[in-house]
Amino acid sequence: MIELGKKEWDRLFKEVLMAALRLTHTKDEILKATHRDRAHEATQRAFERCLRIRPANVDSTEALRVYLVKAVRSELSNAYAEQESRSEREAAAAIEEATHGRSATASAEVIRLDAVRAQRRSNRAARAIEKLRRELATAGDTIALGTVECIAAGQTEPAEQAAVLKCSIEEIYAARKRRKRMLEKILEALDDGEEDA
Repeated sequence: MIELGKKEWDRLFKEVLMAALRLTHTKDEILKATHRDRAHEATQRAFERCLRIRPANVDSTEALRVYLVKAVRSELSNAYAEQESRSEREAAAAIEEATHGRSATASAEVIRLDAVRAQRRSNRAARAIEKLRRELATAGDTIALGTVECIAAGQTEPAEQAAVLKCSIEEIYAARKRRKRMLEKILEALDDGEEDA
């Protein structure tokens, strides 16, 4: 990833924040402060994601700006989806309370929404693991691929994995780090793909 000085980071932050503010702009005076806070939070999360993942394909200031704006869009999309889901649950709970009084069990609609969310998370995880296996095989990283297979077989301890894969524990730890970095990139790409869809 490209290295920048403090002034360049500050300038880039302001540019990305302006893009976030444009994306969250509203004419409703009551919601302006909320939308402004949401833009600041999304920008902060986008920068945190960038600094945590440090994408390799970002080799210019313009490429970094484009990456960060996409990350802001993804963060805003996630925030809106969470807000919509929360609003749906609150509305369902209010209707149920008005209709039946207080209830200890969730409504059928809330249960169905939770089941759909759980299924989406499960499908996303399965797609990510399958893509991780393909990419590790393509890269020829047999130890990292072996750790994935060991985890699938219930062998999660490094010593167990080292014994199965006939390598040192240090190689297992290094393979875990490579696997984790690759999985983070895959999940980010899946998030970006869901946003575009």
